[in-house]
Amino acid sequence: GIDSFSPEAFSIPMEESSFAKLQSSYRWVMKSGAHRGVSLLPQTAAHLPPSFSGVVQRLVEPVLVDGHATDVGVYVLVAGVAPLRVYIWDDVLLRTCLKRFPTSDLQFQDLERWVVEDYQPFHELPSVAGPAVEHLTNLELWEGVMG
Repeated sequence: GIDSFSPEAFSIPMEESSFAKLQSSYRWVMKSGAHRGVSLLPQTAAHLPPSFSGVVQRLVEPVLVDGHATDVGVYVLVAGVAPLRVYIWDDVLLRTCLKRFPTSDLQFQDLERWVVEDYQPFHELPSVAGPAVEHLTNLELWEGVMG
């Protein structure tokens, strides 16, 4: 089902009691209700900040390329649902964090290690870079790295 593709998430304050049952089991990301700002809930925190309103979502370990968290954006147009008609753009957006993924709790406070906002072009990563990749699409680069 959809649960296998989407990590657990809770709307706070409405689902705070359900969240409290799982809180100590994972790392959690807090996203404000204004859809601005992402922060990590410290593992040592016993409770959410009292004024917090938004979504808390389980942090999923990202795909790492050369130690950098990487995400893939696929542009899709759903043109109809009965019958289902879906068009997928022929290239993808590849984004990689500027800094290497955190290996310690202290490093998790540095958002540039795990939140892709300002990003390093994928083709500049050491395992991808080179003159042979300049003509490839992002999708071809991704397929080459992931095998």
